[in-house]
Amino acid sequence: MHLTAYIDLPLPLSLNHVTVCFDTLHPSELRQLVNKLSARTHSLECRVEFVCRHLKDTNMRHIIPSEEYIPIQHELETMQHVDVERFRIYDYAPFTHQWSARDSVDDGDLVDEIVDNECCKDFIKRINLNWSSEIDGLSRISMRLKIKIQP
Repeated sequence: MHLTAYIDLPLPLSLNHVTVCFDTLHPSELRQLVNKLSARTHSLECRVEFVCRHLKDTNMRHIIPSEEYIPIQHELETMQHVDVERFRIYDYAPFTHQWSARDSVDDGDLVDEIVDNECCKDFIKRINLNWSSEIDGLSRISMRLKIKIQP
């Protein structure tokens, strides 16, 4: 799924895998999503991609430092039934029009990198490149979670 903003997703119990890309996700919205996912009564593998910014209204966008999402990562890592397989921060370089991982971890997941780049191309196209202040400091986060429920 590709969503422009957070919504409360109704996830059927039969769902085993889900991928959701958000154009924008505030830390409080990520916390709501994480709480919903971790409260599931069935196992789920999920991939969540989002850009660290918030739409205050239709005319105002606010970049959120990616560091504000780190406490949520730590909360996830303390949950016994949640495996955090990835929590990677990418920074956008306006001059090269590329996302680069902050950490130089090579997990051999080349397919994921191709998908990540495709997932973000539409987002970058929607940004008005004349508004450089909206792009400076822009980051996105790529997460992979496994919710494990024991029978």
